Amino acid sequence: MSKTLIFDLETQKLANEVGGWGNKDQMLLSLGVLYNVEEDKYTTYFEKDVDALIKELQSATLAVGYNIKGFDYAVLQRYSIFDLQMIPTLDMLEVVHKSLGFRLKLDQLAKGTLGDAKSADGIQAVTFFREKRWEELEHYCQKDVEITYKVYDHGRKEGCLFYEDSLNNKRRIEVNWN
Repeated sequence: MSKTLIFDLETQKLANEVGGWGNKDQMLLSLGVLYNVEEDKYTTYFEKDVDALIKELQSATLAVGYNIKGFDYAVLQRYSIFDLQMIPTLDMLEVVHKSLGFRLKLDQLAKGTLGDAKSADGIQAVTFFREKRWEELEHYCQKDVEITYKVYDHGRKEGCLFYEDSLNNKRRIEVNWN
């Protein structure tokens, strides 16, 4: 049986607070959200629940995210002896980068493809964590997961995504999630 999980996480610290992007594992998990596509169900995991989060990710037939291999798994790896890179994963950023030769933000694809945008950014998410604004933090991360799913689903069904270039021209990217 297929089990597709869309995943995003937020951190407790910013990159500049841990000595740069090379120390992602020191940024620490504040919370992660998984969306089970087949069950149409969102589940939130706080740092205290990280073992259950990792176990659920390991059970996926496909984990989907945006920069999931380069960021999310790097943050989570400190919590597990299991190599998270072994999880069957679609990192949409990898596909987009390979196709274009440069990186795009998820927000750029969401705006171009869906006409939707993220509700905040990672800096705001750390602020929510520090101020113990749990509902806002959870809502922000869940919205990111929702957008990630919609971008993934559009690419899966249509074989393409869209973004605006620096001259505000709409550009098409061919994608194949297989």
